[in-house]
Amino acid sequence: MPADLEIFETKPDESGTGFVITKINLTDEEVLQIPEGVTAIAYNATPRVNKVKRVILPASFRDNITSFIFGLGELTSIEVAEDNPVYSSVNGCLCRLNYGRLTLWNYPDAKEREVYILPRQIRSVSNAAFYNTKHLRCIVLHSEFEFMVGRAFQSASLTEVQIDENNPKYISKDGCVLTRDGTQFIYFPTASPVTEYTLPEGVKRIESAAFYKNTVIRSVTVPEGVEKIDGNTFQGCANLTEITLPASLRSIGEKAFDGCKSLKRVIYALDGIMWDRIEIAPGNDILADCEREYLGEAFSKDSFMDEENLDEIMAAFEYEKDGDRLIIKKIKDSEAEEVHIPYGVTDIGDKAMIRCFDLRAISIPDTVKRIGNEAFLSCSSLEKVEIPEGVESIGDLAFGCCHKLGRVELPSTL
Repeated sequence: MPADLEIFETKPDESGTGFVITKINLTDEEVLQIPEGVTAIAYNATPRVNKVKRVILPASFRDNITSFIFGLGELTSIEVAEDNPVYSSVNGCLCRLNYGRLTLWNYPDAKEREVYILPRQIRSVSNAAFYNTKHLRCIVLHSEFEFMVGRAFQSASLTEVQIDENNPKYISKDGCVLTRDGTQFIYFPTASPVTEYTLPEGVKRIESAAFYKNTVIRSVTVPEGVEKIDGNTFQGCANLTEITLPASLRSIGEKAFDGCKSLKRVIYALDGIMWDRIEIAPGNDILADCEREYLGEAFSKDSFMDEENLDEIMAAFEYEKDGDRLIIKKIKDSEAEEVHIPYGVTDIGDKAMIRCFDLRAISIPDTVKRIGNEAFLSCSSLEKVEIPEGVESIGDLAFGCCHKLGRVELPSTL
């Protein structure tokens, strides 16, 4: 073993031509130079090396260095030998070539800079590259930035991300990161001072860990149009107390609300029947323990007789009012997959939703008295219908040719 390895505990690497550092016997040095010949550092090699400010990697180093770097809380600079074929250093930050792109691998935790303008030669950011930063407040991405991985910008100090307006893949709104078309919400800054936030219109999916471990946010409104909340999205948002969810929501990923210990209230745009049809993955037990407010049940029958409210509430349908009767004549969107009949409707008219081939589920309130002839004829994707107590008549072929529809329990009022 070379003499300069004596301060390290090592073992041969798998190739037998280099060394793996298993322990570093240093406590006070500010500069840690890894000797030539070392190809890797064990993930638990640096439990006591907490004063290092500079790390210098040799040309021989090949292995993933992320876990090693996470143990260096006072680090301000990472330098790499120029002939290292895997890693490089750009302005004291660790980079490596990944899938043909120069990727920022680690931004030193204690680097004393509040605004970091990503160098133009760096085209992507790896998972957790900024994870433990202490001073960084703003990251600025250039127009040629191409790709971010996982929790790329998760940082306990970051308050905003700015993106060049000419970037073809990403945009920034209110310091948050979205895909260019605005359909995928990627990142809400971990240290943002915002306590109440409404996601932008046009979002369809909230990506994994978008709000991960933000301990400031208290209320989030998810707008209509969002269909999927990915796993871990709000994980660790310890002070989140209220969330508003849209009628369009179809699924909530694993552990999306794990660790949201203060969450007390969920406001949902539809009713309890439609809530039960949302696909909720494991790790979201808090949602079952919360108070749930169903806006779809918030209107009394009298409110439907108020002309000022009626057009807004019945916006999805062509309808008519006949005395105390409120009649759905026709659905406007024949390609809808789920339909919520608003509370107060008394009649689902003849052929109201005929040949809605994509319709999978429908919620019918207990104010409905009559379901007309051929009302749901040829709704070939319809899988489940709950007909509530109060329905007095169902017309001919109301559910004809609904081939996926299983057993239907009829109410005693028929």
